[in-house]
Amino acid sequence: MRADPPFKAVVIVHCDSLYTQEYKDVDNCIMLDRIPAPEEWPGDRKMLVILEDLEFKGMDKKQKQSLDRLFGYVSTHKNISVCLCAQDAFNVPPCVRRCSNLFVLWRCPDMDSANLVARKAGLTAKKLNGLFDQHCPGPKDSVWIDLSDHTPAKIRINGFTTI
Repeated sequence: MRADPPFKAVVIVHCDSLYTQEYKDVDNCIMLDRIPAPEEWPGDRKMLVILEDLEFKGMDKKQKQSLDRLFGYVSTHKNISVCLCAQDAFNVPPCVRRCSNLFVLWRCPDMDSANLVARKAGLTAKKLNGLFDQHCPGPKDSVWIDLSDHTPAKIRINGFTTI
């Protein structure tokens, strides 16, 4: 909602696309219950795709291929930004993790899992835990690790405060 320039369309792929109410306030929102194939993405406008609450282990072969191509091809060739929301980073397929360049981590009961993600993104467990201890007092506070080329802020708190 803060993108500048704004996204021309927001596509949400959700396991319960007919009933979820989480995205009612998002303008130009298209709800889907499956990931479109690469040729189905128009590529003619700036678009955000949010993948929410998907069960990766239960995906059929075609959906797994569409997921792989969304991250590995569509996002870089069709003017699409992709956001994947997952409770557990290790249920996310490796092809998605390898193509991702921004990780948003919340303090969770399984800090071993969060520390492993942070390590793969270039932070030590000690550094991540220190960031949480110093800058994230609440349960909704997050540490953002940005691996994008030429990023002005490799580490941010809640997306705004640069560390």
